[in-house]
Amino acid sequence: MTKNGFMKLRIAIEGLDQTIFENNYQDYLTEKDGITEKTITENYPFGKIQMHHIQFEGVYIHYGDMRLKEKTNLKVHSDFQIIEMHFSFEGSNTSYFDDRNMEFTFSKNQHNIVYLPHFNGTFTFDHAADYKMFEVGLSLSLFERLASYDSTLIESMFLAIEQQKTSFMRDNNLPITPQMHFIIDEIVNCNRTGFTKRLFIEAKIIELFMLQLEQFEMHEKPKNSSLKNDDIDKIYEVKTILENNLEAPLSLMELSRTVGINDFKLKKGFKEVFGNTVFGYLNELKMNRAQLLLLNNDLSVAEIARLTGYKNPTHFTAAFKKKFGVLPGSLRK
Repeated sequence: MTKNGFMKLRIAIEGLDQTIFENNYQDYLTEKDGITEKTITENYPFGKIQMHHIQFEGVYIHYGDMRLKEKTNLKVHSDFQIIEMHFSFEGSNTSYFDDRNMEFTFSKNQHNIVYLPHFNGTFTFDHAADYKMFEVGLSLSLFERLASYDSTLIESMFLAIEQQKTSFMRDNNLPITPQMHFIIDEIVNCNRTGFTKRLFIEAKIIELFMLQLEQFEMHEKPKNSSLKNDDIDKIYEVKTILENNLEAPLSLMELSRTVGINDFKLKKGFKEVFGNTVFGYLNELKMNRAQLLLLNNDLSVAEIARLTGYKNPTHFTAAFKKKFGVLPGSLRK
């Protein structure tokens, strides 16, 4: 932290003396009252930027999108240390860390957690495109409270903090899951105000942080595993495909061909990594989706059956009764 509690973030166009964003986070790590929000929409020669900023004790949130007309380099400087939960929804960009002579790339639908003791470097967007992102900055004290459990990943992050060394929770980014998308949508579209909004967002950030850590931990190679790291990445890709295609799920052979792994290794590896079969996991996804749809809208049971991949509503009803012990219509009542 700099003197007088000021912590500064500045983003400028490389090669030009033009600041596109600058903020002094005065005492935001310790300020205990309220919540502050602002939206910035600006047009520049290289494109349009629209960002929303939220900050309160121990937390800042930035989200929005950029519509770029050309390759763009943004110079970034921050003089405070932070833990950042980063989610990249659209587009691809590469961060260059001047002090460590290293780079790190986020592509579409990827997330990671990074420790930044400070940042001096460049964000490079290689071509004209739309970029959409969401990130949460956590104070070190809040991170220590949330991450106070035994984990090799957490231990590595705490070591990086002790050494004041930029570090990512995982060397490779992981895919953003539907559950993460849902929580982020809840934060972005929250219509509460004041302290109740702050409480709501704090709860959702903790839930989002938990999902990230769970995914990082599950993605670590199981003990005595015969799987290679590349195989595990492909198995996680299959999990994401299942989550995004409930209405028309792929067959086991189609999943195998899509990610480039044989079906035997996929079946064995999926059970090893997730403790469930491919189609056992798919059924869990379908039933959980059906339960949410029944409780949160007025769709017919037949329509919900279709949205969860069942061609025959009777088969859906039987599966739902077996899973939850009640008929779909009874749950809604």
